[in-house]
Amino acid sequence: GEGGHWVTHKPLPNVRRSKLSVRDFIEHFDEALRDEQETLEEEGQSALLNRMLGTWVYVTDEQATWRGWATAQCDVKIPDRVWNSAKMQRYPEVVYLRNKGKVLLDGTPDTAEALRRVLKTFTKVDDNAIMPIYDVGKMT
Repeated sequence: GEGGHWVTHKPLPNVRRSKLSVRDFIEHFDEALRDEQETLEEEGQSALLNRMLGTWVYVTDEQATWRGWATAQCDVKIPDRVWNSAKMQRYPEVVYLRNKGKVLLDGTPDTAEALRRVLKTFTKVDDNAIMPIYDVGKMT
């Protein structure tokens, strides 16, 4: 183990920490997101780039929510025939809770990874190690 004790858990990768004001968080996020979008464009990853376009949908002094555009969720205008299929994708989302100092992110695996790269530039790893580092399915 590390430091003379056994490490059995690690922080969730989709939870980060920040002590910024909501206004400063938004500024840092927007700047880092622009950098990520430019990188995706340079790498020719247009499909991922389109899913990384979004806007702030809820902002107060205590909380902010950024959400990817719903138009990138599905290729068809009326999704009735593709409902509950792999053709619809979860839009990316970031929620900052200032009073808790937590940043939560969600999305498909590729958008979540891109958001982690964005947030890594100005946030810290969460301080709650709650995810087992071992495959608990094999521990029977």
